Amino acid sequence: MFYTGIDVGSSQKKVVSVFSVPWLRYYKILGDKEKGKKIRVVPSQRVLIKTLPSNVREEAIENYLDRELLRYVRDRKVLWLPLKGKDSTRICIVDITGFEKLEDFEAEPIALARLFLAEGYKTGEVWDIGASKVTIVYVKDGFITGAKVLTEFPKEISSNSKVVMLTGGGALNPEVKKLFKAEKVVLPKLVSPEKASACGAALCHTVGKWLPSFVKKVEVYTPEVLMLHCKLMFLGILAGSFGLVFLEVATPYMLKHYQKLEVELFKKKFPEIPAVAPLTQVKAMISSRSDRFYELLNQALRNLPDRVKLLGIYYDDTGLRVKVEVPSGIEFNWKGKVVSLKKLPDGTQIVEVGFGS
Repeated sequence: MFYTGIDVGSSQKKVVSVFSVPWLRYYKILGDKEKGKKIRVVPSQRVLIKTLPSNVREEAIENYLDRELLRYVRDRKVLWLPLKGKDSTRICIVDITGFEKLEDFEAEPIALARLFLAEGYKTGEVWDIGASKVTIVYVKDGFITGAKVLTEFPKEISSNSKVVMLTGGGALNPEVKKLFKAEKVVLPKLVSPEKASACGAALCHTVGKWLPSFVKKVEVYTPEVLMLHCKLMFLGILAGSFGLVFLEVATPYMLKHYQKLEVELFKKKFPEIPAVAPLTQVKAMISSRSDRFYELLNQALRNLPDRVKLLGIYYDDTGLRVKVEVPSGIEFNWKGKVVSLKKLPDGTQIVEVGFGS
C-alpha cells in the first residue's frame, strides 16, 4: 500500500511517499511523488495535547471536553482522539478548519514522534526548527508525554534528555547542534530534516500504531484482510495458479474494472462453480497457497535494500519473483536467486530475484 505525507509549511510544501505493508511492519520510503492515500500534517500551532484530570474516565472524555473546551470553539472544525500513556490519560485535539475537503490528518507532534521511533529511539526529545515556529515533542518509552510550540528559537536550552533529534530546516544550521548538551544530538537518517513531519505522517499505519491518527478508514492489516481489500493481489494469486502474472497496486478509479475482472476470471477458470462471491470462494480454495505467498513476500520485502525501487511482484508455481531497479553504486546481497539482470547506460540495474521453489 502507498501512503503520502503532505506538510504544507510556511516556506514550502513537503511531500514524502512510502510503500508500506503494515502487517509485516515493513515500509520503504520512495520519494516526493504523491502516491496512494494522502495524509495532511496539521501544523503544531493547531494541535493541543492535553493531560486530563485523573477523575475523568475514558467514557466521560467527550462530556469533559465539551464542557471545558469545545463549546468555546463552535465556529471551528475540531477533531480529537485519546493519546495513550503509561502515567496518565491525554488527548490530542486538532483544528482542521479550512482542511475539510481532505479526509486524513496527522498531528505534527505525532508525526515527529513517529519519525523519532522509526529512527530507532524510544525516549528523548524532537526539536522541529521551522521558519516560523519551533515544535518540541517529548517522548518516553515510545509514548508522547507532552509537546509545546515556541514562536522563536530560545536563547538558552535546558534539557535533561539523553537523545535529542533535530528536524526542520533550522536543524541544518551547524551552530544549532552546539547549543544542546544531550549525549546524542542527531539528525534523521531516513529523510532530510525539513521533511520529517511529512515522513512521520506517511508512516502512520506502520510505526507507532498506538499513537492517534486522524484517518477515517483505519484498516486492520492481516493476510486475510489484505486479500479481501487488495483486489489486484487477489487476481495475482488466482491467476498465479495458471501462469505468471504481474501485480501492481490499483488506484481507486481502477477498482471497479478489477471487480468486474474478478467475476470474469473466476468464471473462466471455474466454469462449473457459480460466481456468487469470488473473493470468498477463492480464499477458501487457495488458503494453503496464499500462506506460502505471504511467507515468500515477507522474505523478499524484508531484504529489499534502501533506495531500491520496487517494479513488480510475480508469483506462480515455482515461487515468488521480485523485480527491482537498483541505482548505480548500490550494493546488496539477496537471499534469493538472481534470475535476470539488465544494466542501463547510467549504471542502473534492473534485477529480478526468485524466492522459493
